[in-house]
Amino acid sequence: MMLLALLATTAAVSVGPAAPERTAWYTCLEDYAQVAMASTSSPAAIAIQTDRACSAERKAFQVALWRSREVKGDGAALNARFAVEDRAAYGHVIRFVERLR
Repeated sequence: MMLLALLATTAAVSVGPAAPERTAWYTCLEDYAQVAMASTSSPAAIAIQTDRACSAERKAFQVALWRSREVKGDGAALNARFAVEDRAAYGHVIRFVERLR
């Protein structure tokens, strides 16, 4: 049941404002996760490394969200939305690494 809720949240987040920037961020996460797998075995450590490596893509997505009609420059709305995005990205990397193993 929780998996279905997570998938629904991820699907709802993936369409909408800043979709190209989000796609670029996730592509970077997946590319770097494959590189990070060579240096560490912990999925959590890989997720942290990918977050650091893809900070420019993450920031571009955050700026695009800020400019979107959905957030409309509201700092609280941006923080709330981006908290969901960060959790979704972290979970995505963990699942991606587990799938590759």
